[in-house]
Amino acid sequence: MNHWHKYPFIRLIIPFILGIILAKSHLYDLYITSSIFLFLFTILIITGVKRKLFSAYKDRWIYGILLNLFLLLSGLSLARLHQDHLRIEKKSLKEASAGFFICNISRPGVQKANSVQYKARVTAYKNENKNWQKAIGDILVYVDKESLGLPTYGNRIIFKSKLQQIEPPGNPHEFDYKGYLAERGIFYQTYIKKDDFKVIDSGKGNSLLKTSFTLRNNFLDLLKAHGLQGEEFQIASAILAGKDDELDRQLRSNYAGAGAMHILCVSGLHVGIIYLFFGFMLNGLKKLKHGRYIRAVLLLLIIWFYAMITGMAPSVLRAATMFSFVVIGSTFERQTNIYNTLAASAFFLLMINPAMLNEIGFQLSYAAVFAIVWIQPFLDKLLVFENKLLRYFWGILTVSVAAQLGTFPIALFYFHQFPNYFFLTNLFVIPLSFLIVSGGLIMVLFSWWPLLSSGVAFLLDKLVFALNHSVELISSLPEAVSKQILLNFFELIMIYLIIVLSVHVLKNKQFKLIKYALLLLIVFFVERSVIRSVQLKQTKFFVYDIRNHLAMEYMQGRHSVFIADSMLMKNDQTIEYHILGNRTANGINQTTNLIWPTDTLLNGILIKSPFFMIENKTGFVLNKKNSKHVNQNQLNVNILIYNRNPYAELPETNSSLKQQNIISAPTNSEFFDKRLRKAADSLIIPVHFTRQNGAFILKF
Repeated sequence: MNHWHKYPFIRLIIPFILGIILAKSHLYDLYITSSIFLFLFTILIITGVKRKLFSAYKDRWIYGILLNLFLLLSGLSLARLHQDHLRIEKKSLKEASAGFFICNISRPGVQKANSVQYKARVTAYKNENKNWQKAIGDILVYVDKESLGLPTYGNRIIFKSKLQQIEPPGNPHEFDYKGYLAERGIFYQTYIKKDDFKVIDSGKGNSLLKTSFTLRNNFLDLLKAHGLQGEEFQIASAILAGKDDELDRQLRSNYAGAGAMHILCVSGLHVGIIYLFFGFMLNGLKKLKHGRYIRAVLLLLIIWFYAMITGMAPSVLRAATMFSFVVIGSTFERQTNIYNTLAASAFFLLMINPAMLNEIGFQLSYAAVFAIVWIQPFLDKLLVFENKLLRYFWGILTVSVAAQLGTFPIALFYFHQFPNYFFLTNLFVIPLSFLIVSGGLIMVLFSWWPLLSSGVAFLLDKLVFALNHSVELISSLPEAVSKQILLNFFELIMIYLIIVLSVHVLKNKQFKLIKYALLLLIVFFVERSVIRSVQLKQTKFFVYDIRNHLAMEYMQGRHSVFIADSMLMKNDQTIEYHILGNRTANGINQTTNLIWPTDTLLNGILIKSPFFMIENKTGFVLNKKNSKHVNQNQLNVNILIYNRNPYAELPETNSSLKQQNIISAPTNSEFFDKRLRKAADSLIIPVHFTRQNGAFILKF
């Protein structure tokens, strides 16, 4: 029997999403697409009016094809229009690259090491002819945190500066921050020195957002007034108000190690807690006449009030929208089901912003909720406990397992790590988070009642303390996190197919289908074996692009030797950000660290500073000290690395050397690179500039 008629929005959203994905290919013309779109729209309207056309059962497939094609082109056109809109804004700001700018502060400041980061919208700029021109587009503005009277949301400011393009990743498999911001319509950034700006107006922001930020600040002040401070205040601020920019680095590390980072990012989990807690509290209204509708209205008000407390961040708006559909759908439960409701909310969100499909939070939220709805009831029935406490913990465990089944492939694909004790973490984290989020909202709603508000705040402080110590304990367990797990897109799809088939077989007892799941599993492991065999044969050498640092890495098989200056070796965070992704992609499971300069013989690499030998190639690191003493005209090496602005007669040196690879390390100044480029161009000798071209890669 065909059950698809129960899920109209699932049928609608599939071709719509395919259209959004297709928009990235650019293998079409927007005008032709729009013409086909309008033609199909006209046909669908006509067939809707004249039902006799395609009314015969045998002809229904024609209408189905037309409808699916229409939806595909709808997704494609919306996504392309969104891209074109961003492209127009980018061009507008490119023409306004330097001069005076007028901007509206569109988000509150985020604390950075030496500055405060703002998202701002440019409205005008003054060109070289001193004429004000209109411009439009979002930028990141970094203001020196020592400035007096830092801007606030809704301020209009004027400043003189130069817009800089967001830099692309300089190293292979490094996080693409430029692409991440480009998806959000941000292509430029600028830095304003201390007090080098002026607030010329205020109240230019959205009144609803302004109210939201005011509520959030008042809530944070309320937490402080009730005695929350230190780590407890930091975590409570992150969980309850979405303010995580001042989190201690060790706290972040503990939560990441325990697999509890999702608790610190206000999203579907937090809104889901609000929905469950207040949904249960308001269940008594169902007994009243029209009580079901009164309950729905109150739930919607509470959900969106919580969204306002958290600053109306995109992730919160997405989650609030999703659960608003769930509330409305459950109110009319005879006519709908949860799967259709989830698809309807996703369809609505993607119509507003098709680029949301690319957001990791969007993917994780829907994967988690769908998995919980589909898998958790089946898992819950596997064991039945008479004891209420055991039944409660079993429920938490099954929710945790279901959510992990739905999200771990996406998490592995993007983050390359897996929390091994996730089930243990969630036994503590989920109930504590439930109490913290529910208690936090109660404290706000009853802030006018000092006795109750103070009592709830006291409990919050103790609950957050317990949460922090539970997370710290779990993160300290051996092998708490499996890191550097590479998963490509093909493997991602394979894993989801295996999960879906396996759950379907177990839920419906269709064991004949298990052979397909096993076949997919075999294909998956064969593909992994092929990749592993290629990695075992690899030999590569890298000079990384990490500003002001010399960093080289020699990879042989699945082992690497990392050579870097002492300052970089002490900075694990920088190494993880710039280099760990490349090691993961190349399957490196063991790394030996060496501080440059050094003398050593290790795993196919011989180093006698400033010389080194890899395989059959000789390298030399030229710097200020050795450039005075080395006879450069007689230096015959395969790899020459200019490091820290060496004293060198560049034209003579480059014309005499016979090396095959010349690299300018990111430790050199822009002035040095300019001189070297000029000399190299005059002698027609290729030079790899890491500052401009990214990391140098040599494959043997």
